[in-house]
Amino acid sequence: MNDKHKGIKLWTTTAFVFGILAILGIVSLMAPAEPVEVAGLAISLPKASSLFADSALRARINVDDQLAAVGQTMELSPADSAALTLKAARADSIRRSERVFKMSEGSLRFPADDYTYLFPVFRAMMRADSAEVGVIHYGDSQIESDRITHLLRDSLQATFGGSGPGILPLWQPIPTRTVRQTLTDSVPTFYAAGIMGRRASHDRYGAIAQMAELRGKSVRLGVESRKGGGRWRSVVAFAGNIRDSLVMSVGGDTVVTPHADGLRAIRWRIAPTGKFEMSLSGDADIYGVSVSAGTGVNVTNVPLRGADALFTSKTDNGLIRQMMRHTNTRLVIMEFGGNALPMIDDTADVDRYAVRIGEQIDRMKHIRPEARIIFIGPADMSIKVDGELRTHPMLPYMTKALAKTASDHGVAFWDMFDVMGGENSMLAWAEHQPPLAATDYIHFTTRGAAKIAAVLWHAIKMNYDYMLLRERAETDNTPAEQ
Repeated sequence: MNDKHKGIKLWTTTAFVFGILAILGIVSLMAPAEPVEVAGLAISLPKASSLFADSALRARINVDDQLAAVGQTMELSPADSAALTLKAARADSIRRSERVFKMSEGSLRFPADDYTYLFPVFRAMMRADSAEVGVIHYGDSQIESDRITHLLRDSLQATFGGSGPGILPLWQPIPTRTVRQTLTDSVPTFYAAGIMGRRASHDRYGAIAQMAELRGKSVRLGVESRKGGGRWRSVVAFAGNIRDSLVMSVGGDTVVTPHADGLRAIRWRIAPTGKFEMSLSGDADIYGVSVSAGTGVNVTNVPLRGADALFTSKTDNGLIRQMMRHTNTRLVIMEFGGNALPMIDDTADVDRYAVRIGEQIDRMKHIRPEARIIFIGPADMSIKVDGELRTHPMLPYMTKALAKTASDHGVAFWDMFDVMGGENSMLAWAEHQPPLAATDYIHFTTRGAAKIAAVLWHAIKMNYDYMLLRERAETDNTPAEQ
């Protein structure tokens, strides 16, 4: 075959291929949303979006680059070197910091741009060498096993002091990264929300949204730090509905608590340790056992698998209030939204859910007015759309709706979806080597949770550094060296 004929054949083949692609493109653009019935068969014509889905998804983010970029946007720029006085330099740093808070996708979003919102929390933590300050992190299965929370706890305690895992349930259904926990006999356990177990016939759940019924049994609770060391100095058992008496012992120190309807907090001061046993016998409801240094920051992890954040409507808010007062809770983190998505079909459903979240925020503010609240939006999650794994169609809208709800109700918001990289980022996290998300395309791996926790801590620490900068600016007018 001569060169002329080869050229004609090549051109003809190319034209044929592109012609077919053009026809498929036109058909896909005109394709109806519902299957077409032909000779009794339902045929679904391809949509234009699915024809090019593979190439679009291949172009998704590089997780390492995304997190590096987020970190860069969160750096507080140094003051303009042209400033002539230290006061002017700090004022310039404050302005630069506030631009970062407003523009960075990794920073906290404060209600009405009130960058002082968390200052009362930091000031309380700075004084925590003489009194404990509590933090409670409520969330869904993303924080099971103390993922995310334990790294936030480590960072807070390294900065402000403290040790220990916070309030633990009597029965721990899922092992945590922080402590080994044993119980010599089973006890009926009830949960205010989620899918981990049954509901009680009452609403006495307490601050960790679960309770155990000790009905005449004698059990021993064992708690041991997985990290070694021994800085625990305080053990507090929270009990109520004591029908006859409750006998508890830690390290040979026995406390007998008589009949009582309301909450009782039974305290032990112990020698520094990373391991202890508690014996319990009697007839009572056990709402949790707090383990801490007695000073510094005490961070409690409350994972509610399958929960949608509406648990405060199903609990005794007075009981939560009392427990939060005993632990001096000053910061409440609420991390929810993902479990609501399977029941959401359109923006109207999202709007209704956002209204209910607003009600939960208001309820928590009423329970503990002394606390500040950070609401964390859901991570990216993938579902099958036109045969391809993609971000749940309502997730971007939900994230925006929850951010607005948080702002409208006067609390801070942190956009985990945005930090991850937005739409279809979960695919990149799951395919990262080593994997940062599980193959369910919903949950983080341990490594992925650590990445998220690092950015969350950076966001909180950045606001703390900003507070220190403002305080120095208010007191220091010293001229800078020329």
